[in-house]
Amino acid sequence: MPPKIKTVLEDLPENNDEHAQECSTAILLGRLIDSNHKHEETIPLPKASDIPRFLGPLGDADKVLSHLRRLQQVLRLHGLMTPLDDEDMEEQRRETVIELANNSVECAGMIGWVEQDGRRMEKDGLTTWDEWSAAFKAKAMPSNWEFRESRTLFRLSFHEASSESWRKFDNAVILHRGHLHGSRFYLNNQQLTVFYHAACPERLFLHLV
Repeated sequence: MPPKIKTVLEDLPENNDEHAQECSTAILLGRLIDSNHKHEETIPLPKASDIPRFLGPLGDADKVLSHLRRLQQVLRLHGLMTPLDDEDMEEQRRETVIELANNSVECAGMIGWVEQDGRRMEKDGLTTWDEWSAAFKAKAMPSNWEFRESRTLFRLSFHEASSESWRKFDNAVILHRGHLHGSRFYLNNQQLTVFYHAACPERLFLHLV
């Protein structure tokens, strides 16, 4: 008897009644079908050529952040950034995302980090994309990069009451705030609201609303 069927049979209650046996058979078939469907379902993977490669160098903030942006775009394009309802499939999705992220790192100075920290995060059943990218930035970015990035963010301002100017300002805020995700300078929603209010003069804000 195949192991899968044997395992399912062992879980069924012992009952010699004919009706009970029919019910048990139906339960068995249902479990086997569910099991087969779970094994058939797989997470769609992007082509290897679509995955960006981080070759370094370490300490180059522009290249690190650019790599994370491009990698996230590929993952989102293939639906890998969307959580799944099924627990098994969700864990497969999470692990796939971290595995692809680890495999995208080909910088010689990061190999040890990938093999130790990266693979641990891949298998721990907990690490999310945001947590992996924060850990990656902590290792690959130059020292004090959060301070320089936050200074760039806080220097942004809005001076012209037009939809185009607002869009440029808003996109710049989103970009630099995203760079700071996982750092101590990351703005929560309340802080972001205060920042927008301070960066946009009231006379211009009234033209937008």
